[in-house]
Parts: sequence; C-alpha cells; structure tokens
Amino acid sequence: MKKLFFLIPVVLFIWGVYFLYQRPEGDKVLSPRYIDYVDFPKKDIESEYFVTLKVGVVTKPYSENKNENIAEILRIIEQSASKQVDMKLIVFGEASLGLYNKGGDRKKYIQNIAEPLPGPLTRKLSLYAQKYNLYIASGLIEIKKKQYYNSLFVINPKGKIETVHRKMLLNDIDSANGIIKADSNYETFQIDVFKFGLALSNDLNEKWLYEKYKKEKIDALIYSHVSTEFSFLGRWLNCWPYSKMYNCWILGAGRYGTEEGVEYAGNVFISSPAGYLHYEEKPADNLFVYKIGK
Repeated sequence: MKKLFFLIPVVLFIWGVYFLYQRPEGDKVLSPRYIDYVDFPKKDIESEYFVTLKVGVVTKPYSENKNENIAEILRIIEQSASKQVDMKLIVFGEASLGLYNKGGDRKKYIQNIAEPLPGPLTRKLSLYAQKYNLYIASGLIEIKKKQYYNSLFVINPKGKIETVHRKMLLNDIDSANGIIKADSNYETFQIDVFKFGLALSNDLNEKWLYEKYKKEKIDALIYSHVSTEFSFLGRWLNCWPYSKMYNCWILGAGRYGTEEGVEYAGNVFISSPAGYLHYEEKPADNLFVYKIGK
C-alpha cells in the first residue's frame, strides 16, 4: 500500500510532463506544445540589432463593397506612408477586397470581389508602391483560369508583383466560398538584408510550409489572416510560440467587425524570433508600426 501511495504522485508527475511537452500534431499539421504557451520570452531590444527595418501591419473593418475597400486601403497607405517616411513594408489582411464570411449566395459574391493577378488592385497599388518607395502586401480572392484562390501577394517599390502565395490549408468558410486548395507552394524575397516568407491563416500550421521556411532560414514571415485568437495567458506573458518555432519575426495583419454572426477581434501583432508578442487590438489609424531587427 505504501508503494502504491508513492507511485501515484510519480505517475501523475510523469504524465504531467508528457502532457506539457508532447507536440499535438499530425503528419501534416504543426502545433506548439502546451509548455510553449507558458514561455517567458526575452523582449527584443532595438539597440542590440545590427540592422533594423520598419514595418507596418493593418487591421480594419471590411465593407461588402469592393470599391469602398480599395479606396480605404489606398487611404491607409497614403496616410501611413506620409507619417512613417522610413517604413519599408505595409501588410494588409486576408481577402482584403470584401467580406470573408458573407451570407446568401457566397459564390456569386466571391465572383464579384475576385480579381486576377495582375489586375485592377495591383495596378493601383503599383502607383503607391512607387510613390512611397514601399513594399505592399495584401490578401485577396484571386481568379485564375476560372478558379478561385485565397491568395497573398507583394508589390515591390518598382510597382511590380514581387511574389504570390496561394492558400493550401483551407477551412470550412473557404470551401463554402468556392475557394480551390492550392498546390504546395512557398515563396521568399528580400527587403534589404531581410529574407521574407509568406503565409495565409491556416497555412502557418502547414508542416510542409514550416519545414521549407526553416530550411530557407527566413528572417520574417508575412502572415495575413482573418483573425488570430490569443489566450489571456499568452497576452499576459507576451508570448506567441509560433515565432520561436519558425525562429523568425511574424507580421500578423487581420480584420475586425461582425460578419454573419462571426466576430473578428481586430488584432494585429508582430512577434520576435524569441516568441515575444507585440500585440494591439484596433490600433489608432488601423496601423501598428514596429522595427524588426537582426
């Protein structure tokens, strides 16, 4: 009996350690361990970096009307670039030309807001990218060969499309919207000495994509999403473990508002390679600006 009383706490301790440190993932899906959510990452200090880059991430409510969204995107770029003259990159969220969760005839609505790449939006953004010597990243629903993709593109300061990423890990709303799952794809590009990758929402958990970016040793990941939820503990500890797993900065741009009963919080964040979370909800002027470094 005494041995049994001794073994019970030992077994519970071993089970607790296993529970905290096991990685809850399948063959294709990447997830942090439970222990990763209670980390105490060191806050990044700008003076310790050899070089820095000023970047901005945007959150905004989206209109049902595509033209209204385009006008607001251009307004935010002009206002932000005028105030932040040394900003090199601005990132908008996923599916930025309309509502993500639209009721009624979803597929007809998607047809109305979708655009090709290049297309009307990229041509307008090209002028602003050249005017302000700025990289502009944004999500949109892309029409390509009569099929629809959830895509993320980057315009460079010369006004050209630098790169495009198409979403691979779809959710139920994507499927209801008639979005096609993209073939495996990953993209990298340079801004000064910083090497960037791209990801859309669930693709952050795509193990194949994670392994590609780890091999590429990217410095930062442009992460356009609809809404990323952070636990109270994660915000309290300023910890987001995905950055530590990827070992890079993650620049997260989302949206806010209510669409078909689904509420989007309006959070934007920039997290450091150590996993330190710089988080804002509905920031002033829709924009959160920060200097990343290496």
